[in-house]
Amino acid sequence: MDGSLKTILFKARCSEQIGFGHVSRCLALAAKLPGDWRPLLVLNDHPRGLERAAAAGVEAIAEPDLAVLRHRRVDAVVYDSFQDDDAFFQTVRKVFPGKIVGLDYQNYATPRVDVILTLFSHQPKPADGKTDIREGLEYAIIGEQFRPFRLVPPPTPEKIGRVLVLMGGADPEALTPRAVEFLSKLDDPPRVDVILGPLNPHLEAVKKLAWAGVSIHQNTPRLPELMAGVDAAISGCGTSFFELSFLGRPALVMAQNAMERRFAAHLEASGLTFLAETLSDRWADFAAKDMRRSLVEKQTATFDGNGAAKILAAAGI
Repeated sequence: MDGSLKTILFKARCSEQIGFGHVSRCLALAAKLPGDWRPLLVLNDHPRGLERAAAAGVEAIAEPDLAVLRHRRVDAVVYDSFQDDDAFFQTVRKVFPGKIVGLDYQNYATPRVDVILTLFSHQPKPADGKTDIREGLEYAIIGEQFRPFRLVPPPTPEKIGRVLVLMGGADPEALTPRAVEFLSKLDDPPRVDVILGPLNPHLEAVKKLAWAGVSIHQNTPRLPELMAGVDAAISGCGTSFFELSFLGRPALVMAQNAMERRFAAHLEASGLTFLAETLSDRWADFAAKDMRRSLVEKQTATFDGNGAAKILAAAGI
């Protein structure tokens, strides 16, 4: 192992409930590191997460093996989680005296990190001013694989002829089949590409609803190409929405839980999307060409693809 390289430690979790968004962000950050840095990813002991890290060429260790960090050089730390992991912080503070950067970290009352970078704050900021809190959509991370597919300004077709449906890695609330069923009942159903993430359990339900114009993609490596090939999307409000926005593809968003619903409402208030509690109530307004053009203009101006560089700069890289 090259001892001259500096190491940035990433910490993330994945599960059937939260999907792979946190892991994907860390891997996207790892891909942006300069040549004199190497990434080390700490994950919960989930085989799919560890497999994804290996496929990206990133060294990963499972949480039960945290003790090995005592013998590793650590020069920067990025903690990507809403909640605290006491064992992780206790171990890392013994080997790393510097500032820990938290992504979308929400423990403002007794923070264990030094810098918080968040897309949206779900709670009031503390008044003591001890923690550096920076909020804004400019910290959204877009993988470099999406950049070749970005056209500015992107085309806005007269009508929506092709729709992408994707609800993240897990979709615990079964929003995917709901979206497919809704599209099937339109007077002139569009062609539909359905993306099923690695933990999405709704394949059979989608197959039962599918018609000739539906294509189903599982764990596809062609995500940027598929996103760029549609006129609009029905999506979650996380990483997939940011990627669609970067590519100039308008998305009607659905929320899996109360936290996502608050964030999606913030995105709607910012003129970036519509939050659909019921798809039939929002589709007609969303589908109007002038509305889609307005959304896309705001999306492409907001999500510029430079969020990863801004986060690494905050971590001292």
